[in-house]
Amino acid sequence: MSDGTPRDLHPAAPGEPLRLSLLRLGTRLAVLRRHADLVIGGVLLMAVVVLAVAGPSLIDADPRALSPGRRLLPPSAQHWFGTDQLGRDLFARVLHGARVSLLVGVAVAALSSLLGAAVGMLSASDRRLDAVVMRVMDGVMSIPAILLAIALMAVTGGSVLNVIIAVTIVEVPRVARLIRGIVLTLREQPYVEAAISVGTTWPRIVVRHLLPGIVAPLIVQATFVWATAMLLEAGLSFIGAGTPPTTPSWGNIMADGRALWQIRPTLIFFPAVFLSVTLLAVNMLGDGLRDLLDPTQKRDP
Repeated sequence: MSDGTPRDLHPAAPGEPLRLSLLRLGTRLAVLRRHADLVIGGVLLMAVVVLAVAGPSLIDADPRALSPGRRLLPPSAQHWFGTDQLGRDLFARVLHGARVSLLVGVAVAALSSLLGAAVGMLSASDRRLDAVVMRVMDGVMSIPAILLAIALMAVTGGSVLNVIIAVTIVEVPRVARLIRGIVLTLREQPYVEAAISVGTTWPRIVVRHLLPGIVAPLIVQATFVWATAMLLEAGLSFIGAGTPPTTPSWGNIMADGRALWQIRPTLIFFPAVFLSVTLLAVNMLGDGLRDLLDPTQKRDP
């Protein structure tokens, strides 16, 4: 007689759970290997963000505090990256500079993506308007980005907000041209032509048919704009046209140390390494997102 206890009609063979676990692990490793750029870039970027957000609160050092008696100290347990020519803790300044660069990069990527997408879609909606808007965008793009940014900063003055505005103006045309091209391609699709033929309004077509098609490339482009914005901010600050000298940013730190780099190369080395690693992380993240969101553009191994 049955005692009512449920029985497994197909008991697992010995070693079956181990084989299933190994299979799942192999599948996950294959996914990670397929999207290695995305994983590595995300991990590096997360590490920089954590250092920028939590780092200054973990060390007892003011990035702006002057200490003439501790000038040009080498790296030590008390000052991990040493001190600069004014006795300021270099590690604290580099971490604070990460905040500035990340703020500028994220803000410019968000603003230029929104404005560029709006300009690109507006331009693609009307042929006569397209001829005017795109010529203006071509004119802006014909000026080297760094020169245009310097000119804008000369007019507005040095501050983090003005850097964000200037670099956003530089990057909007590039995003606008990308979105315009995508929208013009999408307008030729049968489902969009069918929507137009039945009298669907343009705003409804944009929301239902065009926006879903531009989201993925816009996200990928935003990551590259993010990296470009951080590089431009560092360049502007290095030549004295970006953030104020009193603001610890990677560009300002390298500018302060260029006169003493032969004596203390670490004054430039550490902020340069942080900037390079952050740019590498953002670019790898962009490449990984491109492969993930658009498999047809996946690069050959």
